[in-house]
Amino acid sequence: MVTLRRAPKYERSGPALDPYQVVIRPLITEKATHISERHNAYTFEVNPLATKTEIKSAVETLFNVKVLGVHTMNVRGRM
Repeated sequence: MVTLRRAPKYERSGPALDPYQVVIRPLITEKATHISERHNAYTFEVNPLATKTEIKSAVETLFNVKVLGVHTMNVRGRM
């Protein structure tokens, strides 16, 4: 699945995720379009249980690209 450079500090308690389960959908907004045009960065909605290494490998597998870095953000829903 994912090859780590070091041994993990703890074992993951969640399920093993398929790349299609990690990346849910791309986010198409004005801000995301601006970021993709100016900075060559893309935004996706991902599974909350996915780690950064899983997100990186899933995007590389699904889109046949080389990922330089992953930034995540937890967004609360509106009430």
